[in-house]
Amino acid sequence: AIRPIVPGEEVLLSYWPDIDSSDAQSRGMYEGFGMSCSSVGGAPEFEFSAEQLAELAALKGAPAAVASRLAAVGAGSDVAVAFDESAAALSATISKAEGVLPKSLRAFLEPRFFQAQLTLQQGAILTARGDADRGSQLQKLAVKQIRSALHILEGAWGKRVLLRLLFAFKGALRPSPAMMMAVGSGEVGEGGAEDFSINLAKQARISPEDVRSELERAVQEVFGDELLMPAVLSKCGIAE
Repeated sequence: AIRPIVPGEEVLLSYWPDIDSSDAQSRGMYEGFGMSCSSVGGAPEFEFSAEQLAELAALKGAPAAVASRLAAVGAGSDVAVAFDESAAALSATISKAEGVLPKSLRAFLEPRFFQAQLTLQQGAILTARGDADRGSQLQKLAVKQIRSALHILEGAWGKRVLLRLLFAFKGALRPSPAMMMAVGSGEVGEGGAEDFSINLAKQARISPEDVRSELERAVQEVFGDELLMPAVLSKCGIAE
């Protein structure tokens, strides 16, 4: 706290697990909650050039764009083609951003998880169409993508990482609320205000055992005890 808390005083705690410090600062969230940026700490984004900031914005907007594109796929469309095109577009965005931004930047977390989840869905489609070998290969690749996305991060993991893992366990492509914040601040129109997730096939999920060590670390950093992992999974309706 930035001041002493009087015994018995009511305290409001708030967090934005998928919102970067630069987003919070630019949208006045610190001031809105009576906080100062100095009390929270710095962020590498504060020192970026105009070119880097443009790439950062494109990177952060990519997951919501992918989810919106998939949500718009109509009946009778080739779902496999839609996922292949979405995966290719997202991979291109990530690769371009990696050429300009630090690869350990936390803003890569959500896009890289989306990339892995799209890979899982592609594998599930191949398996359903009789190509079990390639489907299995893509599933293994997706697990490697998730583990790589986590291990390249610098600093504490916290709720942001745990949420991404839980979404992957449940097979949900869930964009962060960053786009909704942009709508609220007038940066984009109301058309970007959707708050939704795309449900993937049951076969397009990873299991907690696939990333057990990473899950234990995430639970440890959020709740202070990795032994709470079974309780966390149970509370979220996920089989261990």
